Amino acid sequence: MSGNKIVTLPHQISNLRNLKELSVSDNRLTSLPSQLFNLVSLEVLNLSGNLLTVMPDDVEKLSSLKFLKLCGNKIKALPEKIILLLHNNQLKDLPPDLCFLKTLRVLNLSENKIGSLSSHIRGLKDLRELNLSNNQFTSFPEAICEVRSLRKLFIHNKRGNKLTSLPESLDKFRNLRELDFSDNEVHYIPDALGGLWHLTRLIASNNLLTFLPESMMALQNLQHIDLQGNLLQGLPSSLAQMKSLKLIKLEGNPLVRPPKETYDGQQALPVGCYLSCELTQSALYVTLQKKHARAHAAEDISVCGK
Repeated sequence: MSGNKIVTLPHQISNLRNLKELSVSDNRLTSLPSQLFNLVSLEVLNLSGNLLTVMPDDVEKLSSLKFLKLCGNKIKALPEKIILLLHNNQLKDLPPDLCFLKTLRVLNLSENKIGSLSSHIRGLKDLRELNLSNNQFTSFPEAICEVRSLRKLFIHNKRGNKLTSLPESLDKFRNLRELDFSDNEVHYIPDALGGLWHLTRLIASNNLLTFLPESMMALQNLQHIDLQGNLLQGLPSSLAQMKSLKLIKLEGNPLVRPPKETYDGQQALPVGCYLSCELTQSALYVTLQKKHARAHAAEDISVCGK
């Protein structure tokens, strides 16, 4: 269909359900019919050399699309929400040109061979979701901490290299809602985690965590914590003050406190009640200790007075 001076595409194009490749380059298309985006099997779409000025948001419906060619048009704006799926390829680094997609919202780079990220990634100023799972990172790619718009970050590693630590610069993710670093070998969570005030979901299962930072009590929007398969022996009592917490997964830890019956159902309430009682008892003990010390001091003064 290329080079035929076509002005519009017929609505009946949606009937080509199994079509995998469509080339309508070098025509006179000024717009695209909504029916085009019903071709869920389409893998290659060549729209180069036309008169298109915008790319419709519906392009995200083309779930099988691997190649989209738009050169030689008059495009002034990309869709408000661009999703780029590059997972399960052989990429070793992030293509620099990709970082000029300032309206990119979702980027999936999982299942590749990426070992590091350059500072160019900070150009993705509107990126909301980033998946870097199952790549070749030997350390946390701190360059992504400059992507302040991120709301979801996935960097779990069921195979390949494992992360052993998280950076102190983690608190730069001020808009982050979900963080998943499961299936790594992280030994501890930095205090900087407490700066992620909007975090609602934390997935840290199957690591080597032995304790949780007290700064976690600052995460008052946190609703879901998965800590399964770590080396935790206890939980900080301050966890009881996290009022939004609804679900906590603790199976597979050598926990001494709280006892297993409090977290069997994965509900946060029984765990919170246990820790709250513990916190109250601890505060009561401190109060009694202070009173006892004051009483001793008074006796000493009395003896000296005699």
